[in-house]
Amino acid sequence: MLSPFSHYFSMRVSLPIFSRILLLLNVLIILQFSEACPLESSQPLKRTARKQRILNTLNQNGKLLKSINIPTKYAGRNIRFGDLTGDGKSEIVVAQNRGGQHVTHVLAMDLAGKILWTWGKSILGAYHSPRDLGVQIYDWDGDGKSEVLILQQNQLYLLNGLDGSLIQQVEVDSNERDVIFIANLLSSDHPALLLKSRYYSFSIYDHTFTKIYSTGLNTGHFPMAYDFNNDGIDELLIGYSLFDFTNISNPLVWSHPEIPMHNDAIDIGDMQNDGQKTISYAASGNGYLLNPDGEILQTFKMRHAQHTTFGHFQGKPEQEVAYVDRNRLGIVKIIDADNHKLWKSEPFGFLTMINTVDGWNGAKDQSFLLVSRTDVTDPALYNARGKLIAKFPFPPARLPSRRYDEHYTQHFDILGDCREEVIVYNEKSIWIYGNPKIFNGICNTSEKLPNNRISRASFYTGFQ
Repeated sequence: MLSPFSHYFSMRVSLPIFSRILLLLNVLIILQFSEACPLESSQPLKRTARKQRILNTLNQNGKLLKSINIPTKYAGRNIRFGDLTGDGKSEIVVAQNRGGQHVTHVLAMDLAGKILWTWGKSILGAYHSPRDLGVQIYDWDGDGKSEVLILQQNQLYLLNGLDGSLIQQVEVDSNERDVIFIANLLSSDHPALLLKSRYYSFSIYDHTFTKIYSTGLNTGHFPMAYDFNNDGIDELLIGYSLFDFTNISNPLVWSHPEIPMHNDAIDIGDMQNDGQKTISYAASGNGYLLNPDGEILQTFKMRHAQHTTFGHFQGKPEQEVAYVDRNRLGIVKIIDADNHKLWKSEPFGFLTMINTVDGWNGAKDQSFLLVSRTDVTDPALYNARGKLIAKFPFPPARLPSRRYDEHYTQHFDILGDCREEVIVYNEKSIWIYGNPKIFNGICNTSEKLPNNRISRASFYTGFQ
């Protein structure tokens, strides 16, 4: 028996193009009906399965779960996510800025778009920021409720997350307002605060906002903290240096001042699944792999390594490393532990960014690479070989007279089903996408709030 598709292809040569389209639509309707009311014969079921596989290949969009409009008056591109109200759900903080890194206004709202509170003076159009901004959400005092930390000029503000009221205001170095970074650098009991200049210096403050350390070095963009020696206290990776502040008089462990230019991104992974960590640098030129002792293990020749991230992109316990080569117009590379290049993409665009999404399907040891801010396509997930997993269309970035790459992404379990959602946003809208596949309730990954990755949000992706 010929399938409807066979009948269509046997007739298509002799029919006008419009008639062919109508006929194909009728065939699809028939197949849709056969799926809803399957016959007892096995042949229609096989046709239905084939048709579904075809449709799944053609339509790989994530499922749009929610879109939130940002009021024009409060529009901003630096957006943070965190639980401001203590109900276990995420709220949103939108920051405006002027003159690069001068925070002027903050808006807090919920996922329904309801405004919770505002702080500062809103300025129409004050949202352009091609760099980090000093705003984070974190439970600073350990009472189970999040605060909002804001840098403005030489002042650090600690605000109540629930209503935006001022808790504390501290004077800081006006040159060090590039980022707010929070980690347990001094003890396991209380957080410490790192503030840094754009490229040349950083300072460490304890939980009372007392400065206890300051130094100058090539800082790069955004630091990373990790407890390499398992003493319960984080070490600090900043620039091309590792610091251990349990020895406050001489905290520098190792450094690589010979690496030229600045560090664009850092990540830490396990490429052999043996518990031994590997550090990856995207170093504005080459990419580098190092061990925790600072030994350079591998150098990857690139024109401008801009981003790097580790992930289980092959679905195995071992991780692979990914880079973006900016000066090759956004070529993405994924490399395994044996230095095999699993994927080298076509150019995505000069401003391309990458992130690792571990919880898209809830499976253990299964990551996908989120590629965003491209010139040529929607934000999308890819596997180790560059196979498209899901796309996330974002029409607000395709408006007339603007570049399509003017959008940003974040990812975590924003809706509480234990799978990660992908969030695409700019100063106009926030769109939340989920996995369109039916969830079986089994989940081996979790990205709920609070977590350190979301509390260390950065414009420069790496471990982001």
